[in-house]
Amino acid sequence: MSNEATIQHSTHGHETGAHDSHEHHEHAHHEHKQHFFTKYVFSQDHKIISRQFLVTGIFWAIAGGLMSVFSVCS
Repeated sequence: MSNEATIQHSTHGHETGAHDSHEHHEHAHHEHKQHFFTKYVFSQDHKIISRQFLVTGIFWAIAGGLMSVFSVCS
């Protein structure tokens, strides 16, 4: 962390520092909320892909278990 960011000046009861120029622009940047489909189906994030893999594995384990229990073999 640079010394410029830690030095703050007091002017009329307001603290000013290196981050003052960003305070006015924070409201202009709105984070785009992703929809469920775009976040979880088309994700390239490795954490989301691991969740996809986990859910798919659990689904197929349950499907295979049900097929083995309710199989129609004569």
